[in-house]
Amino acid sequence: MQMSDTVTSPEIKEALRQRRNDSLSKFFRHSAVSAGLAFVGVAVGIASIVVGVDNGPWHLAGGSLIPGIMISICAVLGYQVYQAGRAHQGYENVGAKAKCFFVAHYVLSLLTALISLAFIALSAVGIVWCSGVEHYYVRINRITYKKNTTCPENKTAAIVTSGLSMCDSFLISVWCILGTVFFCCYFRAFGVQRKYRYYP
Repeated sequence: MQMSDTVTSPEIKEALRQRRNDSLSKFFRHSAVSAGLAFVGVAVGIASIVVGVDNGPWHLAGGSLIPGIMISICAVLGYQVYQAGRAHQGYENVGAKAKCFFVAHYVLSLLTALISLAFIALSAVGIVWCSGVEHYYVRINRITYKKNTTCPENKTAAIVTSGLSMCDSFLISVWCILGTVFFCCYFRAFGVQRKYRYYP
């Protein structure tokens, strides 16, 4: 594949190298925040499953466990981009390893953003389901207990954990969309053409 004059220009190459180096701090900060969102997402997701265990399937439809796991992988990929970029700061070519991490970070960020949006909707379904639950009564030793058909016994905890899952999934989605913006802004600086081909 032939390169255009603009690509081979030393001034353009130096400008792209400087732009790539300037992006590394953004990748580091993005990864650090992603790690925080991942921790909260996994913790809240586990809590929502624990609260709803043995009380029907609705709690499995919500939760931020899967988005939390996925954004933790995004955090690792972003940090790898940062590390590989630092190792090649003085070079025009960032190297195939950094390019692969860069593209993988974009693909997984896009996928995580879409999945997080789905889990926001599913958590909302869980809250609506739990809020409108029908009750029945059980009498044990002359004491009447109020039971429900779908929601966990601790209804408040179930709704709170599902609400937190919605909030965290929303933040994860927004943050991953920002990760895809990094790709659009810096793909030339990392030597990546459209359709994920590399500059030779």
